[in-house]
Amino acid sequence: ERAKQQAEEARRKALQDKIDGLGKVYFALNSSYLNKRDKELLDELIAILQENPGVKIKVAAHTDSRGTEKYNQWLSERRMERTVQYLIDKGVSDDRILKEAYGETQLTNECDDGVPCSEEKHRQNRRSEFLVVEF
Repeated sequence: ERAKQQAEEARRKALQDKIDGLGKVYFALNSSYLNKRDKELLDELIAILQENPGVKIKVAAHTDSRGTEKYNQWLSERRMERTVQYLIDKGVSDDRILKEAYGETQLTNECDDGVPCSEEKHRQNRRSEFLVVEF
């Protein structure tokens, strides 16, 4: 039983590593639009999902800390919706996607309100990322 659990965990980790290897969708400031590179990344994610029909993922969308908390929550919801809608439009079933919008609550670096940061550092926080939740 333990060996089976370890094998399943190894499979989940390998799948998550493969998805992580694609990267994240990064958004322009105050934007929820997907560019050509983002769509190519999502197409690769779709291919992984097609190869693994039992997999469910979570799309987690985020903003940087600039703007009000309320605006950033709204913007992360828009980013989440656009990312998920692209996946659905390309044939991924809605019931395979969990959705979460975090606004500015899960920054990847020190660029919180009032902390001076480069545009590149802020950009790292404006993202949609993908987590394997079931396989």
